[in-house]
Amino acid sequence: MPNADDGAAEAAAELSSRLASGAVDSLPEGGLEQKLLSARREGRPLRVKLGIDPTAPDIHLGHAVVLGKLREFQDAGHRVVLIVGDYTARVGDPSGRSEQRPMLSEAEIDANAATFQEQALKILDGDPARLEVRRNSEWLDMPMDQLFALARTTTRCSPSLLRSHGRCRGVGTADLTASTAKQRNFAGRNRPWLSP
Repeated sequence: MPNADDGAAEAAAELSSRLASGAVDSLPEGGLEQKLLSARREGRPLRVKLGIDPTAPDIHLGHAVVLGKLREFQDAGHRVVLIVGDYTARVGDPSGRSEQRPMLSEAEIDANAATFQEQALKILDGDPARLEVRRNSEWLDMPMDQLFALARTTTRCSPSLLRSHGRCRGVGTADLTASTAKQRNFAGRNRPWLSP
């Protein structure tokens, strides 16, 4: 006779397979299924997070694909946290580029963020029980002494910062600041109020 745990495991495996459908990878292998099973046993939804930096006035087709997958999580009863990278957009993060992104004004970033959110809501369910929108300036905006203390203890100059598209380039302050902001962003996203 099957028990409740067998049913929960079977339901988690089925949902995991459905949610991972169309994805190239779901890493680590079996991780989504385990998270779904834990959430089911604890009687809570998953919190699925996506961060987008508003460096342009519109989201692009690639964002629509990810937003569609997030909608699938919402439709399965889970909660999406959309993190608008308003602070990291101010830094002008040059990751993966041979040139720094242009610095945007606060007004441009706010306008882009508003447009992003409006466009994302064409795909995501905006019900506050199913969607939480946060700005990373909530945890990244800090006094200079804290920024320097953080940079001093966390920023390392990795080979990936020294190369871009196969060409070597100098490492500027924006590179190091962006690296520091990313590390703090990761910590901020994983605060207890943004988890589990």
